[in-house]
Amino acid sequence: MNGLASAGRRAFSIDVRTEPSSEVSRALELDRPLIILSRHAGPGDTIFLLDLLASRFHRRPSVVFKESIAIDPCVDILAHRLPHAMLDTSDRDAAQTRIAQVTSQLGARGALLLFPEGGNFTDERRRSALGRLRRKGRRRSAARAEAMPHVLPPQPTGTLAALRARKGFDVVFMAHTGLGLAAYPGQVWRDMPIGRTLHVRMWLEPSAHVPATEDEQVEWLYDWWKRIDDWIEAQPVA
Repeated sequence: MNGLASAGRRAFSIDVRTEPSSEVSRALELDRPLIILSRHAGPGDTIFLLDLLASRFHRRPSVVFKESIAIDPCVDILAHRLPHAMLDTSDRDAAQTRIAQVTSQLGARGALLLFPEGGNFTDERRRSALGRLRRKGRRRSAARAEAMPHVLPPQPTGTLAALRARKGFDVVFMAHTGLGLAAYPGQVWRDMPIGRTLHVRMWLEPSAHVPATEDEQVEWLYDWWKRIDDWIEAQPVA
């Protein structure tokens, strides 16, 4: 993993700058498993985020991704190197079961990396996601998502499954920006992230602050996603 990420940084002259809170740094140093919920913005970001967890913080990450994106070369490489949950999202029960299995198997240095948006950000995907929320009658969620222009509305199912699987996990929220918004591998070639800086910000939510009920957890997830959106908004345009 380190070799793959290092090769990418050298080839594209990419700099990775990390801004964890002091609480996150301490949590990552402890021999306790973590759930990490991250924004997803492009096919290459997963490689650098996983390398950050493994190389800098000496964590053993397990990644959750959809079966449909396994054709992405980056994802295919990851799937053969790390514990993972590859999900058939058409079978909701099976997907939740798989996430629960991977979460329950995390060791002391384990970290479950999950992308609640369910895919890379595009304006079209955001419009589609807002439409789905409205059609399902989830007007409050749609209104909240409408106020977050830089992210897709979080899909809570996977997060809820992970939280159910193991109680008492601290949660790290991860935001990042700087590599552009190439949502598909082919778009990377049209918008090469040469000479860019990947800025990563992390916050800790102690397990004691994670709400108890699933309805409260959905609201909590949206609260954090708004915080991530606000952070992205505040970043200078590359």
